[in-house]
Amino acid sequence: MTESPLHDLEVYCDGLGEGGAEFLLLDLLPALRSRFRSVEVIALRGPSGLEERFRAIAPVTRVTMVGMFRRLWSGRAVAHVSLARPQAIASLVVVLRRLLRTAPRARIVCHEQASFQYYTGRSGRQRLADGLFRRLVTYCVRHRLYGYIVTTRARRAELRALLGDAGDIVVIPNSVAATRMARLAASRANRTPSASGETRFFTLSRLHPVKQLHWAVDAVAAMARRYPERRFVLSVCGRGSELPVLERHAAAAADAANLRIEFPGFVESLEARARESDFFLFPSKAEGFPVGLTEAALTGITAIATDCPHGPADLAEFFSNVHLASPPTYEQFARTVEQVAVAAWGDDAAPDGAAPRAGWPPAEETAARIADFLEGLPPIGSPTRPTR
Repeated sequence: MTESPLHDLEVYCDGLGEGGAEFLLLDLLPALRSRFRSVEVIALRGPSGLEERFRAIAPVTRVTMVGMFRRLWSGRAVAHVSLARPQAIASLVVVLRRLLRTAPRARIVCHEQASFQYYTGRSGRQRLADGLFRRLVTYCVRHRLYGYIVTTRARRAELRALLGDAGDIVVIPNSVAATRMARLAASRANRTPSASGETRFFTLSRLHPVKQLHWAVDAVAAMARRYPERRFVLSVCGRGSELPVLERHAAAAADAANLRIEFPGFVESLEARARESDFFLFPSKAEGFPVGLTEAALTGITAIATDCPHGPADLAEFFSNVHLASPPTYEQFARTVEQVAVAAWGDDAAPDGAAPRAGWPPAEETAARIADFLEGLPPIGSPTRPTR
């Protein structure tokens, strides 16, 4: 039974683009709205592809980074903060409050959408910023300056190994709304069969270097060369800064007449791609908890993912149709893609994937857990909050 609203909620995010974290928030917001007296979304100025969809659920205020700092500094609403830039701003707020010994303010919870491994391997000023971000967040969690939501048990264990038994940390996996879960589960019931001798792969994510989508290109291109009697199609779905690089890479790799690589751009519905494809590829270097892979798992399609930190291992433990490339190397990913595909060719039922396993929590359930966590924490600076 839904509890009566007790507090105002402010949801802080980094733009309103078409990333996994933003789609997750869209599914969480209606359930969170039922638990709080009011809900407002405060987003940094920037990407706005999903802004109208957010405004259909709750008021949206666009701010600069300075404006977000001011809102968090002076606000008394419960604050749910996600993504790196808002989390860095919230971390600065609570650290300054600690140093200045200011009066308690409303509780803040940071919802981690990308673990620290996501911010590695960069150079120059980006590398310096990544190091400062990790130190800042680690300090805040160690001293319980805000609550912290992670999405996998492995990530919580990693933080506890780093910090000891410190911090208000809870594990809540990412998910999708119950209605969308039902659509995903039904998406392959009327599956479009592949043409005889054709194998169809697809990826769906933001086109960003950390997604390592060139691994998917190379894995499918290698199979096309090895099995010239078959035809192969790879659809790389999504938008992002990496598109020109991936297009050039695909043009160089697609040297076999039996291979077609296409870039359909942003795809609103994963269901349509799952209905017409045989395999979903997920070669990411690092994640917080991948929404795209979660949705693919829920369709029942056979998915091949790197065993990267964090999230794919949790999904593979639950869904039999998720296969892991472990260790998550370039060679092992290509090897696993080939092994899984070739095994499926010998089993007429295999390309249709397993029936989606029941029991995965919908977003409404995870939103209730988030609301409980938000409401259960004492305000920042409260004498009831344990310190180290």
